[in-house]
Formats: sequence, structure tokens, C-alpha cells
Amino acid sequence: MNWSIRFLGKVKFKDEKMAKTIYFSLLPDNVNIPEGITLSMDYFKDTLNFQLSSNISLDTTLFTLNDLITSIQNGLNAISKVSE
Repeated sequence: MNWSIRFLGKVKFKDEKMAKTIYFSLLPDNVNIPEGITLSMDYFKDTLNFQLSSNISLDTTLFTLNDLITSIQNGLNAISKVSE
């Protein structure tokens, strides 16, 4: 059975600088994505946009999506600590 799934996401930040910082912090993480999954990202003004597409197991796809969201949260936590 052939199938595919696509997640489109937008994360709005307080300003463009924050969106740009998180975008560039995520780029190194997007090198070793499992085969069968594609991830594209960009940012525009204060919003990070991403698209994750997959034709492999739902478990692996959801793990990858969770990893992306966790990485965004970790980036925000790091910025918050540096800003204190």
C-alpha cells in the first residue's frame, strides 16, 4: 500500500530576529533525516514555516516531527537563558 503524509507548520515568534535565530539553529539538525522523509523550512518576518513529508512509517514520521518541535523549544530555552 502506497501512502504519504504531509505536515505544514508555522511558528510565530516575537520578532524576525527570533525567527531567524531559531531557523539557523535548526539547519544543522536537518542533515540526518531518515530516508523517506523530507523537511523544508524557511522564515518570513516573525514566522518560521516548515513542511515535513513522509512515505515511511507513521512512528518514524511522528518521532521526526517531535524532534523538530523539541529542537525549536530547546532553541527558545537557550535564547531565554542567554537573555537573562
